[in-house]
Amino acid sequence: MAYHDALTGLPNRILFHDRLAVALAQAKRNREHLAVMMLDLDKFKEINDSYGHYMGDCILCAFVEGVKKQLREGDTVARMGGDEFMILLPGIRQVEDLGKLGQKIIEAFQVPIKVGELLFGIRTSIGIALYPRDGQDFDTLAKKADMAMYGAKKRGGNKYIICC
Repeated sequence: MAYHDALTGLPNRILFHDRLAVALAQAKRNREHLAVMMLDLDKFKEINDSYGHYMGDCILCAFVEGVKKQLREGDTVARMGGDEFMILLPGIRQVEDLGKLGQKIIEAFQVPIKVGELLFGIRTSIGIALYPRDGQDFDTLAKKADMAMYGAKKRGGNKYIICC
């Protein structure tokens, strides 16, 4: 329980940090790239305020399942808190692959999800940072991914931005 989010069952910030530290050491040793994605649901507060936290929790769980379907085995998605998630993507060969994945995640939610009798359109903003280009440690990579995500939000949301 200390390392997983109670609602989604995903790794939490502590476990994500640990996995990223291990992945960074491996990437450095093997001279590989890895990426960190920061995701945030656009206008999620409005859903919670309008429909309640139970409905918000259902939407978060549906979002997690949709994201996990887009990832490879060995990638890690974690809940940082609220409607904020991070993804660790080891073994990145081409930066272009990150854009393809960002777009796949966005497109996975083009069809509204059904919760009870209601349909909800899910939109997400995504920021992506690449090791070693954008940072060499958790704090720097998280900060760069976060800045890119907020850049996507400022441009209307439902977008991804690759840092730098």
